[in-house]
Amino acid sequence: MKMISLGWRPSPADITAEHQLGELIAIYRPNSWTVFYVVSGSILGALAYGLFSEGGWFRLVAVLFGFVSLFLFYNVYANSWLFFSEGIVRRQGRRGKLIDYTEVVTLFADVRKVVVLLFGFIPLSGGKRQSYKLSLCKTVREMPLHFSDENLGRFLEGAVCRAQLPGLLENYRAQQDLNFGPLRISHSGICRTQKGLPLLANSGELGWAELHHMTVQRGHLCLYRQGQDRPWVQVACHKIPNFQTLLVLLVEKIGVSLMQTS
Repeated sequence: MKMISLGWRPSPADITAEHQLGELIAIYRPNSWTVFYVVSGSILGALAYGLFSEGGWFRLVAVLFGFVSLFLFYNVYANSWLFFSEGIVRRQGRRGKLIDYTEVVTLFADVRKVVVLLFGFIPLSGGKRQSYKLSLCKTVREMPLHFSDENLGRFLEGAVCRAQLPGLLENYRAQQDLNFGPLRISHSGICRTQKGLPLLANSGELGWAELHHMTVQRGHLCLYRQGQDRPWVQVACHKIPNFQTLLVLLVEKIGVSLMQTS
């Protein structure tokens, strides 16, 4: 991740040409911040107009309020995420963060619909979104993303999966353990790592030869042992980091059967 200069009105074509980011997939603007900037800018703009008409030193304050108002309105345009086929640009004003998909450490995807709240308690009109949390470093807090376009969410999961998979496969073939939050994959099988995780059958590690199939139902991943009808373990999908990567690894690379997805 590196900082880049974008200027006042950079076009996506200029950004991708300079940084080789490929095709522009979508531009995402956080709705809650957009409403905040519009409301705050409008209030300050009205105050600036009222103070300017008073004359005298009020006009100096009005000019200051006017500049702040313009800055807030500019942030409606400037505060955005640009998703390209080869990377992400997190734009903040005239500067931005250039993020390669290989730099994404964790991506949590909540398959449920959530309501986006302004200031933490005011629901936005039509605010139902798919909820994602993206982390670029284990020491940096997760960045929430709320997408109304389901295709954008699928693209982000797929891009992160494609970036992570080669390194994970190399580690797996070198017999290194792969951690996916409450689950851990080893060369011999899969086991739980989180205390309190619902373990509905037997404890310990489930070897690949013992694992019959898995399902994704009602937002939960269930693993089944050979000859048993009850899940060996059940985990909420939104609690598993890089869930799409885990599925592809288990199904396409290790050969686990995926049944009854919903």
